[in-house]
Amino acid sequence: MKTRTRLGSITIAAALALAASLAVPQAATSATLGTAARGEAIALEICSDCHVVSDKQVRVGVVGLPSFRGLANNPEKSELWLRTFMRTPHFEMPDFVFSDDQLDDIMAYFRSLKEPSRN
Repeated sequence: MKTRTRLGSITIAAALALAASLAVPQAATSATLGTAARGEAIALEICSDCHVVSDKQVRVGVVGLPSFRGLANNPEKSELWLRTFMRTPHFEMPDFVFSDDQLDDIMAYFRSLKEPSRN
């Protein structure tokens, strides 16, 4: 009888361990997606000299440059395109070096600016 109880305890412990291990990737995924609030703060600090980043912005962007809202809602500018563009040096832009976490946060901010489709 003790063997069955012990075996049952091991099975329950293994099931709990499996459930816990499955929960970790979800938590890690949520953490790697970044937060829109941090992304907005980073963009206001770094990008707002030239771009309209937010309604909270004090400075006015350079005429002719896309706003963050405009970029977020441009169907030709995917998140992959934005990530690649922000990681690649360009003649038109200063060479900012964003950490992975900063870029995740900025992408979360772009996602928060997307307007619902009107189809």
